[in-house]
Amino acid sequence: RGQDDSLFVLEILLGVLTYGMFSRTFTGTTTAIVGNSGLIKQVAISREVFLWAIGGFQTLRFLLSSLIIPPVLLIMGVEMTWTILLVPLVPLGVQSLAMGLGMVTSILHTHVRDTSHVVSILVTAGFFLSGVFFGMRHIPEEHHDMFALNPVATYIELMRALVTGNWEVLEPIYVIQAVGISVAILILGSIVFVRNEAKAVKHL
Repeated sequence: RGQDDSLFVLEILLGVLTYGMFSRTFTGTTTAIVGNSGLIKQVAISREVFLWAIGGFQTLRFLLSSLIIPPVLLIMGVEMTWTILLVPLVPLGVQSLAMGLGMVTSILHTHVRDTSHVVSILVTAGFFLSGVFFGMRHIPEEHHDMFALNPVATYIELMRALVTGNWEVLEPIYVIQAVGISVAILILGSIVFVRNEAKAVKHL
């Protein structure tokens, strides 16, 4: 039981790290265009730069924060596996999703300023629905497929599996599904942003 409790604390930590990266990127990119309106009006620069800068910074923040994981594993007496070396790959999926969504909402935010408030509400709700404080192993198996429809929840489970080496509940198809959804949203978001950024700037 003690080991289970220790892993539960570790799983929460990993969930907070992963969801924190997603939420800060999503909310940050939503307000990036409006927040940098002064600079955008004065300097001829690609507007995507402001969004990618936020995504890059949050990715770096996540990677630096992840450096605490090995010491925590040692303190908790949890055996480290080679899969922990794959942790830096997690942001690729998470940030693809966050950036894709952010590109769409950043355009909406130039037209409707309340968009940022809606995003904040959705991000807060997502915090409790993405398994930050619980995992796939805590819900009935028949609901795993539905739970995995949330890409963020899948990435949190992937992060936990990579760190703990426990792959009992996370099926490869869930990861493939999450990556597919994220890439599709990133492509869609990029198309929406490129086609509408010029019009959006007129509303600044």
